[in-house]
Amino acid sequence: MGAVGQRIKELRKASNLTQQELAEGVVTRSYISQIEKGLIQPSYDTLEKLSKKLACTVEDFFKEPENKALQVSEWKKFIRFSEQHVESGHFEQAKKTLDNANIDAPEELNEYDHGLLAWVNGRLAEHRGETLEAAELYEKSISHFENNNYVRERIRSMDSLAYIQLLQNHNDAALKTLNDAYQTLIHHQIGGLTKVSLLINFAMAHGKLGESHSAIRFWQEANDLNQSMRAFYRQGNIVMGLGNCYFQIGELQEAERYYHRALAIHEATEHLNNKAGVYTNLGKLYTAMRDYPKAIESLLTALHLYESLNMESKLVNAKSEIAQAFYAHEEYDQASKYCYQILSAKNEYKHKGTAYKILGAVEVARKNYDKALEHYRESLELFTQHNFPALANDVLRLTADVYFETGDFKQAAEFYRQVKMDDKPKAL
Repeated sequence: MGAVGQRIKELRKASNLTQQELAEGVVTRSYISQIEKGLIQPSYDTLEKLSKKLACTVEDFFKEPENKALQVSEWKKFIRFSEQHVESGHFEQAKKTLDNANIDAPEELNEYDHGLLAWVNGRLAEHRGETLEAAELYEKSISHFENNNYVRERIRSMDSLAYIQLLQNHNDAALKTLNDAYQTLIHHQIGGLTKVSLLINFAMAHGKLGESHSAIRFWQEANDLNQSMRAFYRQGNIVMGLGNCYFQIGELQEAERYYHRALAIHEATEHLNNKAGVYTNLGKLYTAMRDYPKAIESLLTALHLYESLNMESKLVNAKSEIAQAFYAHEEYDQASKYCYQILSAKNEYKHKGTAYKILGAVEVARKNYDKALEHYRESLELFTQHNFPALANDVLRLTADVYFETGDFKQAAEFYRQVKMDDKPKAL
């Protein structure tokens, strides 16, 4: 419908009519404006009335716009509108705007427009969970923004690409992309939210590589820059990231402090998904602190939120955490209940492996060693088949412990030999 709106605009201007004059007796001026922008589709009745005022036929509205320069100018506007929608998180509106643009001659666009369009389409692909397509579009966007006049946009596209690389666990590639972006940022003395976003992705990359102290430095720098600008950009993610890093290095009180700050932010902004994530992390933290009632309370809250949001994968993750908390609290029936719920889920091989591991531990506590070994075998098979070597290593150790406990020292020795001693034992 973008072409129809463009033709109406051309014919209106050719008739020397304002939007208000064209709208009189037919629709409102704002309605005409939305038609010309391609945001709404007028009915045939409306088109017929407009055609009479413009002394043309309805069919004239469906002809190709005569003024190509004006059409390209309209495309540019649509691309920028879609950019604004994406930056605001309004992805459906961004997609609708691009669809309405009806860009049928992209060769008429310049490098900047191509770069911007590729970035917007990359964000839309990312929102759909299509990370491979998103990465390709971000790389395409970067190549279009090679001109030094487009430095800020190029850095933004590199930042987006690095985030996708982190999602794909291509952590070394992400760090290279981030370093290149940061060098460009420093060279051109660019700061503001562009720098905050880069620092956040740097923190995420170092955290994924297990470099928690480096990650804390980047999280803190992002936090300080936000404060200096009196900005609130991704502040909930920043304090959550700090909480996760302090958890990793064993500073549990500091982790708790940051998690509660994150919770306050997400409660104020009503981000229920993020709020559920904080409660999940609090549950894990309280389990580590052996405050099991608090852990269970936090995780039950997370479960209720994920159920209301219909987020199956995250719901299964929270069930895995609460099963571990109930096991640690010696509430074995409750632990088993959540484990069996996990086993009924689709895919989720990591969590299913964990569920079998917990069920095995429950049977060990009850001295049902044969059943324990059966569950451990199921767990080991899942972890091995789906490439979770550290988790498989822990199940090997637990299996060996059972054989040792039952006096089968030959089998115990066989399993102990398979345990990689450089891996730290994993807590349930």
